[in-house]
Amino acid sequence: MTSASPPKPPTLEVLDLSSPPSFTKPSKRIHEGPDVARFLTSLAYRDIGIFILQLNHAL
Repeated sequence: MTSASPPKPPTLEVLDLSSPPSFTKPSKRIHEGPDVARFLTSLAYRDIGIFILQLNHAL
């Protein structure tokens, strides 16, 4: 009988600290249905989900 370990949660990319980050002024971009669909397939949505999974796993 083998014991299967639970799968590891996905991890976020490590940022390159040698180059300064670039920021943009926040603005509302989700106004209608197509905007929600675009957000749900974005890297930001993926990173937020991974961050929450990592917090959950840390407990």
